[in-house]
Amino acid sequence: MPAFWSGKKTPRASPATGRSYWQRHTQTKARLPKNEERTGSANHPDVVLIGGGFAGLMTAIRLAEMEPAADILLLEANFVGFGASGRNAGLLSPLAAPVWLVSSNSNPEHAWALKHLNQRTQAVAKWLATNVPSSEAAAAILRIESTGRLTAAALPKIAATLDKSDIQHEVIAATTVDQDLSGDRPGARKVALEVPSNWINPYRCVVALSQHAQSLGVRIKENCVVAAVRDASDGVELVLASGTTLRTKKAIVCTNAYSGSIDLPQSLRAKVVYNFMVSTPPLTSEQTAHLPAENTFVVELNRANAYYRKYAGRLIFGGIDKFSKSGEDDFDVPPDVLAGLEGHLEDSFPKASMKVSEAWGGRFHMTYTDLPQIERTGANGSIILNVGYGGTGVALTLVLSRIAAALATSRGITDPDDQRLFAAINSTRIPILSGARFGLGVAASALASLLRRKP
Repeated sequence: MPAFWSGKKTPRASPATGRSYWQRHTQTKARLPKNEERTGSANHPDVVLIGGGFAGLMTAIRLAEMEPAADILLLEANFVGFGASGRNAGLLSPLAAPVWLVSSNSNPEHAWALKHLNQRTQAVAKWLATNVPSSEAAAAILRIESTGRLTAAALPKIAATLDKSDIQHEVIAATTVDQDLSGDRPGARKVALEVPSNWINPYRCVVALSQHAQSLGVRIKENCVVAAVRDASDGVELVLASGTTLRTKKAIVCTNAYSGSIDLPQSLRAKVVYNFMVSTPPLTSEQTAHLPAENTFVVELNRANAYYRKYAGRLIFGGIDKFSKSGEDDFDVPPDVLAGLEGHLEDSFPKASMKVSEAWGGRFHMTYTDLPQIERTGANGSIILNVGYGGTGVALTLVLSRIAAALATSRGITDPDDQRLFAAINSTRIPILSGARFGLGVAASALASLLRRKP
């Protein structure tokens, strides 16, 4: 039996989708010009970006703002929004650097960066609402719920960290009476942490960003597979799968979990993680009564770290990660994984009789700190890596794109806050001592709670 699911459901075939819920139900796609060479030189653009997701498109937008006269070309191997950018749950996490929740108590720079990243995420949500309104950017609440003694002890400590970073939040005690998932008695007091946040329709957002990028003069070419990125005497040489060679002054690699298919001059410090999600049929009024408020994105701290949101009268639900590919197509959801997701859905809503109508998979890129790898590389620094975006990548890609774009300019990073944030990312290591102190504090609180509740 797979480690991620120990229930008794019988595995069955995955609902055939071949796309995510967002891609299937969003009646729009990127409108690309027939004449893809409307500006600049066909084979010698100033900058080439590889990857048509949030990272590539937003970096192209920021670069076009910084260098309006530059000839910028973006190449996408499939279609704009094909990868994680078109398959995620759409949360712009207000806590986009979880590692800093632990280290910021002993590192003032990380405390500053945690707050600054939160502010930047709020600002980019407002930018989306103004500049790309079809992204459906809207205010939401991130609600993190404990499901046991350890997680109930952890949330107040996280709240204390947010206090120090001056990040708005609220700790809410709640009672769970439905069933026990973690060794606590039914009806035990639980804890929830709520943080102001934002969310989007991810596929609509990525398509809207492609239109905005084109309005700034960025050229976008889909179905263009890059096989290799190499140093050249006058910049960078890109070898396409078609055999064509493209020369450019700078290349920005924004391929994240698909980077392994490209021959790069440097290995990446990230691992591919496969993620799976489902959507329900339209909810009944009785099922809706089991859900939190309309604008709430919930993360349950349980064995699956299940997460969900309501959208267009349905529930979008996820919660299983794997480190190995299943099936030929990364949209595929293996029968055992689908059974696991159905089990987690039942655990989260034991009285709501939730069903699954669609399921899809995807992949994302995770570094050991869960912070991205943004750096110049290659013999002359003309290749910029902008990869390694993990589970909070929706917020991070949109916020940190200006740093990656600045690295492709002759001036480099000039904004003092960007310089400081970039330094914090590059100096972050696994916070062993801080993590140990945090873990011991959580364990002590959980033990005290247990002793208080002994008969």
